[in-house]
Amino acid sequence: MAGRALLHAGPPGTGKTALALGISLELGTKVPFCPMVGSEVYSSEVKKTEVLMENFKGWQSLSTVHMLDMECFSYLNRALESSLSPNVIFATNRGICTVR
Repeated sequence: MAGRALLHAGPPGTGKTALALGISLELGTKVPFCPMVGSEVYSSEVKKTEVLMENFKGWQSLSTVHMLDMECFSYLNRALESSLSPNVIFATNRGICTVR
């Protein structure tokens, strides 16, 4: 994930999502920015990796990243190794957590 991912960690209400939104506004309308919450991955009837793939373009903001399991992290790791991968901003309110 070298140079393509950023992790915002902090308690609820500290502005992690607002910071990601601010970055998207600075990038302008020509750069695709796709905000997403970790629970969206599991609320669909589609495979988890397909949900991530559909939304993985330009800049991706993924809040509550601690909800993702090992399959999702493996997919994200492989995707971020590609030269065509987007830049991703991860956000979590859990300092240290166990990946399921």
